[in-house]
Amino acid sequence: MDQEDIIREWIAGRLSTEELDEKIKDREELESLKKIILGSKNLGVREKRTKAEAWDLLASQIEEKDHSKVVRLKPYVLISIAASLTLIVVAAYLIFMLPETVNAPKGEHTSHILPDGSQVWLNADSKISYRDFGQQENRKVTLRGEAYFDVREGGSFEVTGEYGTVRVLGTSFNVSQREGLRVSCFRGSVEVTSSDGKTVRLKAGNTTLTKEHTLTTPARFNAEKEASWLTGDFYFDSASFEQVLAELERQFNVDVIYDAKDPRTYTGYFNNRDLDEALQLIFQPMSLSFRKDGSKIYVE
Repeated sequence: MDQEDIIREWIAGRLSTEELDEKIKDREELESLKKIILGSKNLGVREKRTKAEAWDLLASQIEEKDHSKVVRLKPYVLISIAASLTLIVVAAYLIFMLPETVNAPKGEHTSHILPDGSQVWLNADSKISYRDFGQQENRKVTLRGEAYFDVREGGSFEVTGEYGTVRVLGTSFNVSQREGLRVSCFRGSVEVTSSDGKTVRLKAGNTTLTKEHTLTTPARFNAEKEASWLTGDFYFDSASFEQVLAELERQFNVDVIYDAKDPRTYTGYFNNRDLDEALQLIFQPMSLSFRKDGSKIYVE
């Protein structure tokens, strides 16, 4: 007699306790069956419950008991556990692996305090990224655009970009990684390495930049004009006109349409507080006219 027949006989009242013992004896797979059957009086079975209802209830209990030694997880439980583990892995990746990003869009400047307490100011259309986890010990920042760093003393601090790397201990310096690398050291000293592997050490008051993909010899800079973008002021000394227009676009989030092909240079100044004034300061000395159409500036 199999397990199902034993249960049917007991439900029908045709099986005594002694007979039950005899049926179950020497059958390990039915060890828990007697406990279930004899303990079923505690299940709170209603007097009017049908035999089919009693069978369904007992069958469910037996299934649960029979699987007490080997836990068999249902598919949806396995899926839930897998999803939870995946979520944990993804969360850990987001926290520990993906870099933190700080962005200054066109027309805006922003400042940010790094995990080690160092502070950075971002020029318009610039971005830094770094890994928050372990930043206290392994201080590395990636820069696109231009930024001024005030680095807290501690271990090595590294700023990398397309055109080179700047390494410092505790110092203040300005880095531009736009169409080449330019680094100006305001306090302490820095080590600058260009993409071609050349390294230059800068003391406070010195600057270097890349020309033809290599770094120039350190030279003194004008402290009043260097990194003046921090106050919204922009000075140019025989700068290419394209460079000036690119800065104008960044600071005011506008598009300048200028079709002239002849190379021109500009020496002058503008600030990012008044677009109309900036346009006058740039185009009037160049004997150029312009018209505004929303965020577009047409130069004629």
